Amino acid sequence: MTGPLRTAWGLLIGLLLLTAGDALAQSFGLGGQSGPLEITADQGIEWNRDQKQYIARGNARAAQGSTEVRADELIAYYQASDDKTVQVASQIYRIEARGNVRITTDREQVKGDRAVYDLKKDSIIISGSDVSLKTESELITATESLEYDEANKIAVARGDATVVRGDQRVAADLLRAFLVEASEHGKEGKDLVIDRVEAEGDVRVSTPKDFARGDSGVYYARNELATLEGNVRITSDGNQLNGGFAEVNLATGVSKLKGSASGSGQVRGLLIPGSAPSGTQ
Repeated sequence: MTGPLRTAWGLLIGLLLLTAGDALAQSFGLGGQSGPLEITADQGIEWNRDQKQYIARGNARAAQGSTEVRADELIAYYQASDDKTVQVASQIYRIEARGNVRITTDREQVKGDRAVYDLKKDSIIISGSDVSLKTESELITATESLEYDEANKIAVARGDATVVRGDQRVAADLLRAFLVEASEHGKEGKDLVIDRVEAEGDVRVSTPKDFARGDSGVYYARNELATLEGNVRITSDGNQLNGGFAEVNLATGVSKLKGSASGSGQVRGLLIPGSAPSGTQ
């Protein structure tokens, strides 16, 4: 996720500095993409000197190589410098994309109503009622916001947040995904993949056959294992088991239910005659 999304924001800077001359756009680097930089904006590009903004309006689009950025409006905020040798590109500290935001690379697809890139914090926040980040192996969605901390490789999804990986699904009020390079999961390449997901608030873990929920939980992507804690309920084949802590193996379908993480406490079950909760211990 790291390189391609940074390239996308580099494209925005190139787009918004176009009125300052091609040399400025080229000096920023644009993330190392090869090929020509294609730029369009139906209503043109505006420089607001008093507000220290560059604004592109009307179906603004920047594309280079396999990376494309689209939005109704793109704004770059910069800080003025008395040093005339300092280029405007190096002074930009914040970029906003507003309305129908779409960022597409050869590895990811991001969409939302608004996106903000804080260059000082190296973080991206995408907000809206239908926010999503799609990679080769995972889909993260949310109804409020999706924040990506590039320095620490952490993505935080808020508001009916979900992570879908194959036929495995984790949902909660808040999801915090920790990313690592694919090589750390025994895969080729330097793409980032989800290592684990911490979930808070009405946590739901499901496969086509099983469903479990609790107050909080952790999903370990490499082992395809989820732990749930607090008011845990596991449903399988019409049966329901209740406890305080559970380990759910999403690969094998085997779930271990306890009264608490330490093993103390009661476990209760509601079983339908003639049907057994297979795969539950």
